[in-house]
Amino acid sequence: MSPDKLSIKIDDIVSSFETRFAKQVGKTQGAVFDQIQVLLNRLELNADGTIKQNQANRKILARADEALERALKQSGYYASLDATASSIGALTGVNSAYFKTLVDGFKPSAQYIKTLQSQTITQLEDMLANDGLETVLKAPIRNILNQNINTGASYNDLLKQLRTFITGNEDVEGKLMRYSKQITTDSLFNYSRAFQESVSQKTGLEWVQYVGGAVKDSRNFCLSRMGGYYKKEDVEKWAKQNWAGKREGTTASTIFIYAGGYNCRHQIIYVSEAAVPKVNKQSKELIARAKTVGQELQDMGEKVAKKYNAEITPLNHKGYESMVRKANDELKGNVFRVKDAVRNTIVTDAENIKDVAKDVGKFGVKGLKVQNYDSGYRGYITNPRLSNGVIGEIQVNTHEMIFAKEEPTIAKMIIGEDKWNEIAKKTGLPGGLGHKYYEQDRKIVIDPEKPDPINDPIKLKLKDEIREKSRDYYSKFYYSYPEPWP
Repeated sequence: MSPDKLSIKIDDIVSSFETRFAKQVGKTQGAVFDQIQVLLNRLELNADGTIKQNQANRKILARADEALERALKQSGYYASLDATASSIGALTGVNSAYFKTLVDGFKPSAQYIKTLQSQTITQLEDMLANDGLETVLKAPIRNILNQNINTGASYNDLLKQLRTFITGNEDVEGKLMRYSKQITTDSLFNYSRAFQESVSQKTGLEWVQYVGGAVKDSRNFCLSRMGGYYKKEDVEKWAKQNWAGKREGTTASTIFIYAGGYNCRHQIIYVSEAAVPKVNKQSKELIARAKTVGQELQDMGEKVAKKYNAEITPLNHKGYESMVRKANDELKGNVFRVKDAVRNTIVTDAENIKDVAKDVGKFGVKGLKVQNYDSGYRGYITNPRLSNGVIGEIQVNTHEMIFAKEEPTIAKMIIGEDKWNEIAKKTGLPGGLGHKYYEQDRKIVIDPEKPDPINDPIKLKLKDEIREKSRDYYSKFYYSYPEPWP
């Protein structure tokens, strides 16, 4: 069984429970409103339709909990929660079947599974039938009743408010429906991921694949990782990042359980090293090798920067995801053609840039390269071969081009916030649009091996429009270079 097939099976099990339970919740919400309405029909009203503020009405208010419990029991809500056990059992079954094909002699710990299942069921009951139900449904209904009856509000307004809260309307679902959907989704997927994580700790598996389908509200956090292969150490680092929907309490350990956060349907599924594509394993190898020789590159750059009183950035090691993407998108999967596994940038002014570039070029395998792209970006670059064979990269540019090329947060780290603000004030332009246009262009993919006569022309037109904007933007900063370019 492949990780993708396991993910589909898990999603099917969870979706099946979600569908059945949502139907039950819809029925229960209707029953709750009906029971409350029967109770409220006994209220004494004034001639104008407002609720009388008297003891008789307050006694009716005191019977709200009784009506709620009757609706929950008679509608079958509590009984329907028993079905979670069978869904959890099904999740255990498909996960066990997957690991049996992955690990020789795999045998799950019966005691651990029993404990994990019991914890999940107890958690669901607490959130959907005990404390959670009190907080989400019962207490708010009591508050609505208290507020309206004790202030002599309009009876019709009270009913409208209760109907919207309990059963929803065309714009919003009822409160219990919204709440229960998240709880059931998170609890069942978290159980499945917890099962997988427990198994990994006993098998020594180190690689995972981030799998699952995209939906209309999938987070960028998940979309950017879908289908990707990662080592455990990579996943642990994700917990330090911030993203929309990140679950509170996400740590280097719980990231394997919570994944992308609330309502996340993606799976972090363990795989054997043999199943990991070569490009991923080689990327890890190149990253490790680059870290051992990075200082050599920094020494080269600092020597030149000192000579011209220029600035040089700290070493920047190419990230794992970026390296895999570059190898696949630009180098036909050949990681060892990556020439910027470790890099730095020398930042200087128009007066010295050519001399700085000339000196730096002496370190390069193929000397100095002039960057004069169709996007309008300009600069100098050289690629030294370091002692263990890794190819590094030294860029040379002006403060102004860094302002234009890099996202503001990165540009400010390179050239300093004062210089960034100075350029922004002088040009009256936003910084970092070069990066924005680059990303827009990069994401419009045209596959030469699979021509698409309908969509390719549209894509080409879009790319041309983006590049025209990029060229126009970069041209505003050419004043920072000696003429003629380069």
